Amino acid sequence: MEAILTQPHSGSVVGPFASGDPNHKGTVPMTATHLDRRELFIYGAPGDVGGAATKIRDLIRLLGEVLDIRVVLPGRQYLRNAELLRQLKRLPCSFLPFEELKRSPGAVCLSVCETAFFKSGHAARLKDLGFKVVFSNEMTWAFDGEREACRDGVVDKVLYVSNFQREALAPVNGATPFAYTSNYIHADAFPFVERRHLPMTMGRVSRADPEKYSENFPAFYEAICPFDMDFRIMGWDAKCAAKFRWFEFGPRWTLLKLNAWPVSEFLGELDFFVYSTDRKLHESWGRAVVEAMLTGCIPLLPTGHAFEEFITSGDSGFICFDAAGYRAALETLYQDVGVRSAISRRASEVAREVICSPRRHRDIWLEALFG
Repeated sequence: MEAILTQPHSGSVVGPFASGDPNHKGTVPMTATHLDRRELFIYGAPGDVGGAATKIRDLIRLLGEVLDIRVVLPGRQYLRNAELLRQLKRLPCSFLPFEELKRSPGAVCLSVCETAFFKSGHAARLKDLGFKVVFSNEMTWAFDGEREACRDGVVDKVLYVSNFQREALAPVNGATPFAYTSNYIHADAFPFVERRHLPMTMGRVSRADPEKYSENFPAFYEAICPFDMDFRIMGWDAKCAAKFRWFEFGPRWTLLKLNAWPVSEFLGELDFFVYSTDRKLHESWGRAVVEAMLTGCIPLLPTGHAFEEFITSGDSGFICFDAAGYRAALETLYQDVGVRSAISRRASEVAREVICSPRRHRDIWLEALFG
């Protein structure tokens, strides 16, 4: 069953969380109560770093309550990773290397954003072993072999995190059945923090990738924020420093390598999550944004990405069309503690109760995988 998007409206989100679907035909969503305990194979590796690894981790936490989950590690070498093994043993799942898979007619295997899934031949091998292959590409571009696998029926269903992403990937995936799942984040890992920072702080967290930063990123930050505010970035490396060697970072700036702090603690120290990306990069969803919202960090984000599908501007964050829009929003938030506090709490509420609702996500994922 394919979820149907409605148009966004005030106070709501779209995709799998939209209500009042006029095309709904009365099908009862598949929930845990409709199922005996079933088996789900997940191809990949859970972890605390990276969008795909954290998605797998949180999905196991969510679905492990109602499904028997077997993690399929892409190769035997993963068994030599002590930290990965500790992670797996803490989660409600079993695991095995790909080489030990047996024929399993009709079993569902979900692959989450594994770049070599097709090129390695593993997708085709899963199909030969009788699996129903479900692929979730978290990006807005196709991986090597993805188009051919969809064309040839190797992939039985593709999953999208947003309508924005589907518009980018639909030409690649053709007529392959699809479903919208959004993304699930284990909200308890990102507790709400009451902000009392002086000076206030704006910044962001991301992987250390120069394309995650707009060409004028540091100058843009200083231009939209002439107030007494500090800037903190986590996700910085030598390549990022080289891209911005033309800029002199002053005492207002703190630039940290990826995972210098636990992400939840770092986000709890930010008042505002301010994002601007390289023109070549388009965000299909925005995991770091939702993690920030959970802690009460107010997001200020550019238009032209998937953010508008889950943020109502002026209510749970701000969608900004240009530098003037960023500056106007920051000025209001800086000067009005009441508005700032209300939007901070609303951002956390929307992220916790709507975007990352465990009950709704269980229903969405069970339908997407087994419906």
